Amino acid sequence: MKEILNQKLANLAQTPYSKGGDIFMAEPGHNETGSEKLVENQTPQKGEQIKKSLENVARIGEQEKETRKQQPLTKEERVLRAREAWEHYYGEKWQSLSPEERQEAEGNIKEDLPPIAGGADPLSVVAFLTDPTLLNIVREVNQEVGRIGAGNPLDMDFVTEQLRRVQNLQDQGRIDRGLGLRLIGELQGFAAESAQARARQDRAQTVAFREIHDISQRSISHEQKERLIVEQLRTLSPAEPFQTELIDSIVDYDKALEYLVNRIISEPLDAETSRYQLSFYGGINFSLIRERMKVRYEGLAREAEDPQRTPQHDELLENSRKKEGLFHIFEYMRTGAELTHNMNAKVVTGDIEQFIGVARELEIMHLQVLQRSELVSTVVRLYEQELKRVIARDGKITTKNYEEVTGTILDEKGSPFDERGRPIGKKPGSVEKRLYRLNKERPAEDRLEEWQLKWAFHSGRNILNITLRAAELIAQSKEIGYRSYPQESASRIIDPLNLTGQRFGIAEQRGGLHLYEMTEGIFNRDRGNFGWLKSNIKTLMGGDRRQFELRGIFEITGVWSGWRQNNIIQIQDPDNTGRTISLEEFTKEKGGQMSSPAGLRTVFLENGELKENFVHSLGVVLRLGAIMPSEKDKEPMLAAKREVRAAIWRRVARDNPLAMVDFLRGMRFEDGKEPLPNINVRLEQLDNIMFTTATRFEDKKIWAGGKTNKNVLSGEYKEAEVWDSLREKLVLAHEKRMANIKTGNFAQLIDVFEVNALSVEERDIFNRIRDLGLGVARDMAEIRFPSDPFMNDVLFEAVNYGEAGAEFFRRRLGGDIPSMYKAGGSFTNLMDNPGGIPNDKAQEVLHEMERALESPQGQEAGQNNIAAPFEAYLQFVRAGGNVENVPELINFLINENSFVNSIRKIRKAPNSWAQFFAGPEAPAFDAFQIGSQLDRALLAGTIRRGKGKGEAVWTDLYERFRKKFKTSPLWLLLRFLIDATPIFLIGGAFDMGQKTVKEEK
Repeated sequence: MKEILNQKLANLAQTPYSKGGDIFMAEPGHNETGSEKLVENQTPQKGEQIKKSLENVARIGEQEKETRKQQPLTKEERVLRAREAWEHYYGEKWQSLSPEERQEAEGNIKEDLPPIAGGADPLSVVAFLTDPTLLNIVREVNQEVGRIGAGNPLDMDFVTEQLRRVQNLQDQGRIDRGLGLRLIGELQGFAAESAQARARQDRAQTVAFREIHDISQRSISHEQKERLIVEQLRTLSPAEPFQTELIDSIVDYDKALEYLVNRIISEPLDAETSRYQLSFYGGINFSLIRERMKVRYEGLAREAEDPQRTPQHDELLENSRKKEGLFHIFEYMRTGAELTHNMNAKVVTGDIEQFIGVARELEIMHLQVLQRSELVSTVVRLYEQELKRVIARDGKITTKNYEEVTGTILDEKGSPFDERGRPIGKKPGSVEKRLYRLNKERPAEDRLEEWQLKWAFHSGRNILNITLRAAELIAQSKEIGYRSYPQESASRIIDPLNLTGQRFGIAEQRGGLHLYEMTEGIFNRDRGNFGWLKSNIKTLMGGDRRQFELRGIFEITGVWSGWRQNNIIQIQDPDNTGRTISLEEFTKEKGGQMSSPAGLRTVFLENGELKENFVHSLGVVLRLGAIMPSEKDKEPMLAAKREVRAAIWRRVARDNPLAMVDFLRGMRFEDGKEPLPNINVRLEQLDNIMFTTATRFEDKKIWAGGKTNKNVLSGEYKEAEVWDSLREKLVLAHEKRMANIKTGNFAQLIDVFEVNALSVEERDIFNRIRDLGLGVARDMAEIRFPSDPFMNDVLFEAVNYGEAGAEFFRRRLGGDIPSMYKAGGSFTNLMDNPGGIPNDKAQEVLHEMERALESPQGQEAGQNNIAAPFEAYLQFVRAGGNVENVPELINFLINENSFVNSIRKIRKAPNSWAQFFAGPEAPAFDAFQIGSQLDRALLAGTIRRGKGKGEAVWTDLYERFRKKFKTSPLWLLLRFLIDATPIFLIGGAFDMGQKTVKEEK
């Protein structure tokens, strides 16, 4: 069969292409080769169906070949080819190399640099300059050499095609005969090297097949057999064709099959911004594995169809079902890897519409099977930690520090492509480096191979990006300025006000920034209406704390920070029963108890501190409705919730310093309101110990020339050596702690981290982080975080996506996110010309915002989130609204007076912010007109009345605004009297004048 396959592949150029590797994957329950039913076949002689299938697969066509030419080999492929070349170069001497020679060879292999004798080198372009036709062929050959790496053997099919082309041109007399013969000789040399490489792979498969057969005959456990078989499979390259008999020999060993499938699927993941596509032979191998699995589980099912059923038949049927289940899991793994890879590419390149389109194809099982791979969850936590580290250090995400973390190289415009649309490249980032370090710390028998680390790295990165968690973190950056930054399109969905409205100074001359500033002021003023006390923290995460909180005004978040995360994230039962439950189940079970202040304290606290069994997912717990303040809470309940939140932050300071320190970085308190003596000095000292440059804050103008941004972290920073060393140790300890928690051990940091083993300087930093974290806990409890404050302590290994419903991911990214984006986009449209837009249109925009937010968040939440922009707009168009620092009563009596208003109209003097920015034709609404606006908004559902007695008491927004703008009946009567008084006086004077004239006559 190999001869048939090779013959077909040698004639690829004569065969029309199909359309890519996906044709190899049949839908579950269907035969890839057509409607004929597969017949079980264990030997090549009887494998007619497999032959036909592989012959069909071989006809892959020109389009597929062109795609393959353009895609560079992955690092793993190049390393495997380099190893084969070195082993061939040394031959039998390979096993007897000296330590120095072996070290040198292994170093070259790691850098994918094979010996010159082992493969192709670029051809001399100069030698063929006189023949343009041959020169083009030489350039194509050199391009392919560059793609696979100099020194690696070229693909036999590629070389055969080029030989055929040159020979045809030679026969037709269209090229220089001497140069043609020279090029044919070069290509024949490449063909010989390719044949040797193919022969080595065939020999390796033959040896592996023989060893696997021997292993299967041994009297050892099934688990031991699987481990030994996997050792044999490590010697094979998934980029080369597998023999049918080899797959048949391992078809009953699920771990071995999964090992091969994972290697095949992980191949394309290195090219982050390119479309996911299995390599040519990878697609064939994947199809072959699934075909042989199907043959096997269908055969087992037929064997179990005996009318005289015995326990052995039941066992056969169970094995068949397990094999069929694994068959479907493999397809989910492949399609999941493809979908998440392509979605990640769309996020990174800013193609959000395509991202949302692909998201609709993603199913729960795709995420679930990817999450099950080793160290994927660790990578998600590492990404979380590293992104927060550089945001805290520099105050923002830039192309430079994004590259530092992820290894993704971007240009100054934030694009991963150069001006010709080609990927710029990648290099190891800090996440990848920490992952490799963690792997080295594992026991030798548990360490992952290179390809497995790549698989974990790419899968974890993709999961973080496509859930928009990275965009959430990037959106927490301080004011970024004019330059583009990574994941800009995605993060602007999360924070449209700061990253679009303020950043670009929308309609500054038309009042857009002023409307933004009014909205910000109202949002911060009204924190008490929703049960939040004032936090005395002045700066947080590189900028003004109020600006940081404003990013959550519309509560636009990614997948994780929404309410559905409570269904997905699992915790150990806080009552120590050993079971795992979701946060949603926990909330339901404890709901009755947590409805009272005393009960809430009982559930979470013991002697005033957080109970010991709350050990992970604390950043998510902080956003539970049970402990978040609500507008319907009375003060005793608000006080209990504050105690719980403060206790959580104290636990974070003790057990998760990696999360705590990123908030302490650059934190400063309002003068005179520090929670501890000299805390600002102590925070500054911690900054200066951790970094090589002293922390600097500056007052900066927004680039568009608007409002001054105070207390903005400025400059570039680098971690001091002692802090870098300590952080590395904390990362290792944190993951060790998470591994213990995964097994049900309620581990605290002190259980896995030997503080006394630190240097004096490291211990000093560690103690400062803990002590300062404990000191700021109460103020941290009053921060309104735009999204989950931290997620580096989440057991993603235990995440159960299915608990949120089969459609949750599609609904969140395909429905909720576009709705939220529409809301933020609507407000920036209103900012464009708030005074010039017709009032009816403005009301319509505000109503659309409420409806867009209501869809994913609920009606009351949508109305609450629109309250500040709604009030700001009314204040913008209110008569007398542009007079600063005037008491409300005086403003009401004078500046909103119709008589005064009329005088100002005659003088064309502005009497509202709308008129100040847009001119005298803009609105300047008196109390009667404002009242009409409120009535219309109430009728449309943009605002609401409070609920009646016996129900949850929600804020009566209608009454709040009536009081604010004095539109209640009593105030309107007073307004009528104020407006009527001048008329009565003028009328009386006129009447008196007429009487006087008559008397004189």
